[in-house]
Amino acid sequence: MSIRGARAWALVAVRATWPFLLVTLVFVSVGGVGFSPTDEGLIQAGAQRILRGEIPHLDVISPRPLGSAYLHTIDLLLPTPLVATSRFIGLCEIAAYTALLASLAFRRGPLKWSVIQCLLVATAILVNVHTFPVTAWHTIDGLLLTSAGFVALAVGMARRRQLVVDLAMVLLGAAIVVKQSFAPGVALGLLWIALDARPSIGVGTRRVVRGVIAAAIPGAAYTLVVLAGGALGRMWIQLTSGGGQVAHQIESELDRAGDAADTLFFAACVALIVLVITDRVSRRVSAPVAPAARVCGLAARVVLTAAVIEIVVSSRLELYGAWGTLLLGLVLLVVAWRAAAGDGIDGIALLTLAVGAMAMLSWGYAVPDLVGGSLALVVVHRAWHGIDLSAVWLPRVAVAGGAAAAIVFIVIAGVVHDERTYNVYRHPTGEELTVDLGTIDDDFAGITSNAGIAAYLRQARDCVERFPASRVALLPDNAMLSPAFGLENPLPNDWMWGSELADSTTAILQAAERVGREGDYLVLFETTPAHSAAYIGVPRHVPPDAPIYFYLSGLGEDIRNRLPGERITCGSFVGVYSPPPGREEPSA
Repeated sequence: MSIRGARAWALVAVRATWPFLLVTLVFVSVGGVGFSPTDEGLIQAGAQRILRGEIPHLDVISPRPLGSAYLHTIDLLLPTPLVATSRFIGLCEIAAYTALLASLAFRRGPLKWSVIQCLLVATAILVNVHTFPVTAWHTIDGLLLTSAGFVALAVGMARRRQLVVDLAMVLLGAAIVVKQSFAPGVALGLLWIALDARPSIGVGTRRVVRGVIAAAIPGAAYTLVVLAGGALGRMWIQLTSGGGQVAHQIESELDRAGDAADTLFFAACVALIVLVITDRVSRRVSAPVAPAARVCGLAARVVLTAAVIEIVVSSRLELYGAWGTLLLGLVLLVVAWRAAAGDGIDGIALLTLAVGAMAMLSWGYAVPDLVGGSLALVVVHRAWHGIDLSAVWLPRVAVAGGAAAAIVFIVIAGVVHDERTYNVYRHPTGEELTVDLGTIDDDFAGITSNAGIAAYLRQARDCVERFPASRVALLPDNAMLSPAFGLENPLPNDWMWGSELADSTTAILQAAERVGREGDYLVLFETTPAHSAAYIGVPRHVPPDAPIYFYLSGLGEDIRNRLPGERITCGSFVGVYSPPPGREEPSA
């Protein structure tokens, strides 16, 4: 092989692997910092139930389809520490859908990206990670499947490959089985197919029908599993239980975004207005005026880019920040600018905007911050795309642009490192998290937290060992402990937060009664909320009559009252214990 050929292959290898190397670097530097027992592990707990053969919506209560539980059975099957594995996979998913959305925006695959484009995507990956508590999560899965579906659809349409189009629609349909809020992706895919088939109405109809059938395959397979278990009615009740809450949460987040729309956002809006004017002037007026218009346009692009960067940096990539919503608004304005400038409707930008909107359809995280980096990338790319900067005083614009992109990447990397090190989800800000949780259980290897979380997990581990039983539940919100400790939760829900119960409290109480009749169980109740363990620690011992903590008032007591076993206390937990047959009950 010649030197030139070797260099070409080396360049291909770098372009193909740098996102994975970036994810690895992020994981090694900040991926193991912090742990919250509340919502981390929900998907893995569902995956554990799937591997045990439990039926969705019959044995498991969920306000979403359990597609993510099926996908993340891999987390449990891999011979690696569970918590670290789920986080690394989550980071890989974020990098993957960021790259996919960037491929749409650039209209070219990763192997053809320039250095500047690679730096832009790397920065977008870090922004999409922001301070979200990365783990297996249904929204992340939905974003990956939807983005992959749109890219496959673009490729299939461009190359006239019907099988690729079918695959795209299957991926978009699979996103609904992960989380029903991604259903608009299927509608957009079908619209894309219909518009591509014009003006042949008959051909378009056949393609749309075929797309509907392909998109329905994942949902049909999931429904057949539920139907075989006799839980179709329960599935309908559970999946339709939270719509009003979603609308209320989105309204609240939009109000916060409106309050946060400060001078930066308005400066970006002014810059876009200037761009509309200068673009039209530079295209339609005589030569003496055009250079001045181009200079004004260049200044407006610089202002717009600076505003986007400052919106992101000044937000410190806050978990529930309104910065993502502001970027969503800027994408809409960019689409309007390009249309007013005579470039037509930017369908790819609108698709990216739609992906961000679908990410917002949540009652717990109704912001588009998981695609905030992708939204920022679209704004910046569209601002500079197609302009010949070499004619405006910058003969070495590529070098200058690359240097600027590298500086922005370094700044954002510093923000991500600092915020994910000192502003960890549900941990005291600024506290060093140095306690190795791997000393408590091997599945926590590589994860560090503080003494409060360590004490909480150690108490839970000790209680399970002190009161052995075939079935163990830790209530209300300790989802990760079941798969990590190898426990079987006999109740049909792993996160008894109000919305997650999906109007199925009666089913939970019926399950508790059944467990009480069968015996051989340990049900532990928190007296100190898990979400506050990192802040205030946990008591070493509580009396058996200590009040229990529960999200839904009265539900915890109702569950406990249906369990006829021995009332016990263990560390900061109280509980009910019924030993296996032939085993004496230990002293409480």
